[in-house]
Amino acid sequence: MKINNKSKSESIVAKTRKSLARLDSREKHLNERIVKLQKRIDAVSKLGLRMQELKEKAREIADLKKARIAEIQQLIEAFAPAETPQA
Repeated sequence: MKINNKSKSESIVAKTRKSLARLDSREKHLNERIVKLQKRIDAVSKLGLRMQELKEKAREIADLKKARIAEIQQLIEAFAPAETPQA
């Protein structure tokens, strides 16, 4: 029994074309996902930087608050009536 090489090679070519089309589609899909993920990474990086800035500002505000409280306490002590011992 003789195998028809022509039909066999045509079948292989058809399968290869179909496989290549699938691979191209998959590659396109993966490239789109990569672009989306890169955009997300950039957004997260920007948020991380913004969080750092806000933490620094929060520390500055806390330091200013402590300084103001200390000033107010000094003013209270300076203007508070002197306590006199009661007899």
